[in-house]
Amino acid sequence: MVAKEEKLIKKTAEKLFSLLEESDFEIEVKRGKEKEWQLKLEVSNPDRLIGYQGKTLDALQLILKLMICSQLGEWRPVLLDINGYREKQKERVISLAQKAASEVEVSQRPVYLPPMSSWERRLVHLSLADHPVVATASEGEGGERRVVVKPKA
Repeated sequence: MVAKEEKLIKKTAEKLFSLLEESDFEIEVKRGKEKEWQLKLEVSNPDRLIGYQGKTLDALQLILKLMICSQLGEWRPVLLDINGYREKQKERVISLAQKAASEVEVSQRPVYLPPMSSWERRLVHLSLADHPVVATASEGEGGERRVVVKPKA
């Protein structure tokens, strides 16, 4: 079943990117640790597919999820990465979280991180979940939702 689903997901992604007139690309599809589908796309001109602050990439990921859902009849978690952008973004967010935790340890005052996507906020929460001195919480609404790193009570 997994191999059949993997083949369908790869074919769907190929269709989407050919509709976007992306002719020179390679797609790798694999199942992640949390049973999400990870698609790694390598293209010659990633900028137009990633967009400003990854907004186009996020939109393409959603479109791909919807296409896959319509074919399978149920929702599947899908993470799309283009030319390693998400991996670099993940490293940047985790580094930011660690710096904020260090600052909170020293100052004993909360640090408010900039507004982030739900995926980025989740990375912050997970990276600091086992921290002995700090805790995290999300605050705000919509595009202004952010993580606060604060001393544990």
